[in-house]
Amino acid sequence: MPEGHTVHRLARDQNEDLAGHEVRTSAVQDRFAEGAARLDGQVLRKVEAYGKHMFSWFEGGDVLHIHLGLFGKWRRSPSPPPPPIGEVRLRLIGPARTWDLAGAITSRVVDPGERDRTVAGLLHPVQHHDLDQAAHMQRLCRGIKTDIGWHHSLDQCLVQRLIIGAIGQKATLHHHAHEIGFRVVGHCRIVHSRFHPAIYRRNRVRGSPC
Repeated sequence: MPEGHTVHRLARDQNEDLAGHEVRTSAVQDRFAEGAARLDGQVLRKVEAYGKHMFSWFEGGDVLHIHLGLFGKWRRSPSPPPPPIGEVRLRLIGPARTWDLAGAITSRVVDPGERDRTVAGLLHPVQHHDLDQAAHMQRLCRGIKTDIGWHHSLDQCLVQRLIIGAIGQKATLHHHAHEIGFRVVGHCRIVHSRFHPAIYRRNRVRGSPC
């Protein structure tokens, strides 16, 4: 699955290639033919990423909403582009670069209001500039009271999405919890002793530095 940092890099690259230019759009798959026809010939104003969602704003007021899901990907090629490879959902042709979308779980044209409602339901992904990091970490350090009780461990807070959204699958939860805690608090021993004493005690017995 493309993670958030990959989606943000794709948004930056598309801004460099397409923003401020008239974009020709086409769809090999019939399922997005109407959306591609609606966007064709419009000037792309900007591309933004919010968590794992991408929103491309067009001058006509339309917003292209993309979520790559598990198997989605963007392919980049020079313009004019070669014939599409595989089942391309959407092709964006700019003056110098072309972007082909395939396999996305979400690809739709929405209005700005729908974009705002989608973003409002995402909580605050860690990579967005609007995140108040100090307030969120203060909330984390003192514990969080919910209708199912107090949460003191970092992994509990993350799995319940009480601090930030877009953490991803539970299989990678402990990795994210350790990495976020280490970066913010500064040392893994402090992280585990403060947020998860059982892990700290277990790892001390094993001789692990963390």
